[in-house]
Amino acid sequence: MLCAGIWLHAADSLVTATIAPAIIADIGGVAFINWTIMLYEVGAIVAGSAAPMLCQRLGVKRVLGFAALAYGGGCIIAGFAPSIGVLLAARLAQGMGGGMLLSGAWFARATLRRQSL
Repeated sequence: MLCAGIWLHAADSLVTATIAPAIIADIGGVAFINWTIMLYEVGAIVAGSAAPMLCQRLGVKRVLGFAALAYGGGCIIAGFAPSIGVLLAARLAQGMGGGMLLSGAWFARATLRRQSL
């Protein structure tokens, strides 16, 4: 889970930047295409900052489960987005899920490490 959370977060912006010309060709929105990466990063920072506190209160399993649902749901919605507005909202959800996965995975690793000491 740790590796998956880190890999998803790292690969996401690269994949999005690579397919940006296809997005513009399909749904338009050339003026907002940079927002697809920016909203992902903003969502990742905000949700990633909140994830350790949520992990302590709700448990790592619940937070990582919610993060996976947010990321997966964002991916599905972004894949079928009929307009740039829907795509941007989906990218924000993906960013929040990706940030929580990344931060939650590191929190889980640190927790396991402390328990083994």
